[in-house]
Amino acid sequence: MWGIARVDLQLTDDEFFALSYRQFTVLYDRLLSLRWRQEWQRGSIAAAIYRNGMRSYNPMPGPDDFTFTQRPGTKPKTVKRPSKRKLRANVAAFFRGVPAKRA
Repeated sequence: MWGIARVDLQLTDDEFFALSYRQFTVLYDRLLSLRWRQEWQRGSIAAAIYRNGMRSYNPMPGPDDFTFTQRPGTKPKTVKRPSKRKLRANVAAFFRGVPAKRA
C-alpha cells in the first residue's frame, strides 16, 4: 500500500500515514477509474478507425475491445476463440481476398 501511495498517488509519508484504509481505497479506486477512462477514450478512437477502414466485422468492436484494463466494478469478459480450423480458413481467405464462409 505504501508503494502505491508514494508512486501512483504521489503522496508524502505524512499524507499516507494520515489516511484511513477507507480513504486510501477511495483514492486508489479513483486512480483506477481515471486510468480506465483514459484508456477507454483511446479505445474509442481505435474502434472508430477500425470501423471506417476495415472490412465489415460482426459484431462491430467497441472501445472496450481495445482496452487492456477492465471497467472498474465489472467482471472480466470471456472471449470465445475460433477453432484452429476456422482460424486457418479465415487467414487463408483473407490472403486470397475472398470473404470467409460464415459458420
